[in-house]
Amino acid sequence: MRGMSQVAKRRVGIRIGTGRAWEHRVTLQWQGYADIKDDRAVQLAILASGEERLRWGNARFNLTTESDVEHLMAGHPIDLRCAVRYGLFAEPVSSVE
Repeated sequence: MRGMSQVAKRRVGIRIGTGRAWEHRVTLQWQGYADIKDDRAVQLAILASGEERLRWGNARFNLTTESDVEHLMAGHPIDLRCAVRYGLFAEPVSSVE
């Protein structure tokens, strides 16, 4: 099996007082296999690699006297772009488990 997936979400409008402005995007190329026996999938293995982009915060935080912790995850702006890798291995559970 081979495929590609892309998921993205962002909030561009900033409500006064909240400071929420963010973007999160993950793009993956994946490949894997399914082991089929008697018309049933008995094993599934998938490996995906790609890129993640995460931004949280905005320039207006420098204009406020409130602390960053009142507005942001981890108390500071985030600007991350990095390679990512995910894996999945699955087998069916027996009827006695």
